[in-house]
Amino acid sequence: MRIAIITTPTRSRSPNYSVPLGAIYLAAYVERLGHEVVVFDAARFRWPREKLCELVAAFKPDVIGISAIITAYRYVIDISKALKAALPHTPIVLGGHITINNDALCFAHMAVDYLIHGYGEIAFEKLLDHLAGTYPIENIPGVSRRLGPGFCANPGRDYVEDINTLPLPAYHLVDYAHYQDINSRDAYLLPYLERIGATLGDAKARVGGLLVALGCTGRCAFCVHEQEYVGIKYFNMDYVERHIRHLYGVYGCRVLGIGEEMAFSNMKRVREFCALIRERFPDVYWEAATRATYISPEMIAELERSNCYAVRYGFESGSDRILTIMQKGVTGAQNVRAAQLAGQSLMTLAVSAMVGNVGETGETIAETEAAIRQANLGMTTGVFFTTPYPGGRIWDWAVERGLIADVHAYLLDISNRDAGDFRVNLTEYPGWIVKLWHERIGRAIRNTPASLAQCPPVQPAGLREKWRTWKMEAAYRFKLALAGLYCGLYDRLKRRFPGLIGRSRAFATDKRGALLPRNLILGRPQRSRTAAPAEPSR
Repeated sequence: MRIAIITTPTRSRSPNYSVPLGAIYLAAYVERLGHEVVVFDAARFRWPREKLCELVAAFKPDVIGISAIITAYRYVIDISKALKAALPHTPIVLGGHITINNDALCFAHMAVDYLIHGYGEIAFEKLLDHLAGTYPIENIPGVSRRLGPGFCANPGRDYVEDINTLPLPAYHLVDYAHYQDINSRDAYLLPYLERIGATLGDAKARVGGLLVALGCTGRCAFCVHEQEYVGIKYFNMDYVERHIRHLYGVYGCRVLGIGEEMAFSNMKRVREFCALIRERFPDVYWEAATRATYISPEMIAELERSNCYAVRYGFESGSDRILTIMQKGVTGAQNVRAAQLAGQSLMTLAVSAMVGNVGETGETIAETEAAIRQANLGMTTGVFFTTPYPGGRIWDWAVERGLIADVHAYLLDISNRDAGDFRVNLTEYPGWIVKLWHERIGRAIRNTPASLAQCPPVQPAGLREKWRTWKMEAAYRFKLALAGLYCGLYDRLKRRFPGLIGRSRAFATDKRGALLPRNLILGRPQRSRTAAPAEPSR
C-alpha cells in the first residue's frame, strides 16, 4: 500500500522546533511492513491547504494518516475536509493526543474515517490489513470508526510488547537538517559550554531528538496521561546506543534533546545512560528530564560528569495543597530541594510553573512566590496558566462544572495556542486576578539572585522613560492592593455563607486530596460503544 502520513502544526507563528518523532516512528514501522510511505511534514513546511492537498493527491495514497495534538484541532478539521474533497475514496485515519476522549467531536466535525487511540503501531498495522480485506475491524483494539450516523469504538489497546523491537525513526522521511539547525543555538547549551570552558570545535551544535523511554510514571491531573495511562516503558541501552550512533554517524548530531519527561526516573537508568555517554560518546552533550522526587546529590553528580548541560522538571507550584490537588506526587519542599541541588551544579535548571489551578488562592500564590525565592529559580523558568485538555481530570471537572460549556467552541479557541494564553478560569476569583497572579510569579522569578545575575535590571534613561516605569509600577501596586481587598472580602463572605459563595468552582477530592470529578477515567480502556455524533455547534 501507499501510505501518506501528515504531521500538523502545533503553532502557526513559526515552523515546529521538535522533530515529529511519533509520526516518523510510525512511518518506520509501516515501512518495515513493506508499505511505501511518504511523510508530508506540514508542521515543518506550513504549506497552504491547497498545496498540501495537491502534494498528497500527486502521491496517490491508498491511506492517509494524520498525527495531531489537541491544539491542532481547527487545523485537522480544515485539512481533513480538504483532503476528503480532493480524494473522496481514500480512507483518512487520525491518531495522536487529539483523539483522547474526543471521538464524538472528531467524527462530527472532521472528515476522518477512523481514529486510533494510544500508541498506533499495532492498531495501524491491523487497520491496514482490514482495508486490504484480510482482518476484521471488530478485532482491532483501540480503533474507532464511523458507523451509520454515529460511530463505534473498539475497547482495549494494543501495544508493542517489547519496544526494543521497534525500528529507529524514519528520519530520512523528513527534512531533518531543519530540525537540527533550528535548534542549533541552544539557550541552555551555550552558557553551559562557557561555564566549563569547552566548545563543540568544528562540529555544529546539531541537535538530535532521542527517546529513551515511552510513557510516564505519574498521572498529573492536567496531563493526557491520566486517561491513556500505560505506565512507563524503557528502551534498553543497546537500543539507545544504536539510536545515538545512528544520529551521530548519519546526521552528525553532537547534542541530544531527550524527548520523554520521565526519561530518568531511577538511578539505575541514570548510571547506565551516563556510562554510555562517557564511554562511547564523550563529545556528545545532552539534557535530562525527570521529576523533583528523583533528583538527588548522587544523580546531580552523575549527570554533571557526563556532559549533561541542563536538567528539566515540572516545578508547577510551591504550595503543597495545589500540588496535591493536581496529583503531582511531589511536595513544595521537594521542588525547592531539587532546584537547589541542580542550581549548585554547572548545569542549567529549566523548570515550569503553573498559575490558576483548581483551588488556587492568594495564599497558595504567596507560597509559590516564597518557594521560587528559596529555590532561586532563574529566567529559564516558564510560567503558564493551568489549561484543561481532554484526557486529564481537570478537563473532566471543568466540563462538569460548565466552565467549558461548549467543548467544540473551546477546542477551536485553544487551537494554535499554548498555555501561556489565559483561556479559562478554574479559580473562584475574577480572571484579572488570575492574570495578576501570573505577573506576580513572573516578577518573583525575575527578582531572584539567579535571574539578576543573568539579566541585571536596566535603569531607565531619561525622565520620560523613568516616568513610564514609575507609572507601570504604580499601576501594578494598585492592582495588588485592589486584589487583596477583593479576595479578603470574598473570603469573608464565603466563610459567612458557606455553600452559597463559590458554588460554580466547588470541587471534591479523593482520599489522597487529588481533584475528583464525578466522571473520572483512570486509564482503563473504555468499553465498546456505539454512539450518535455530537451536535455541531451553531
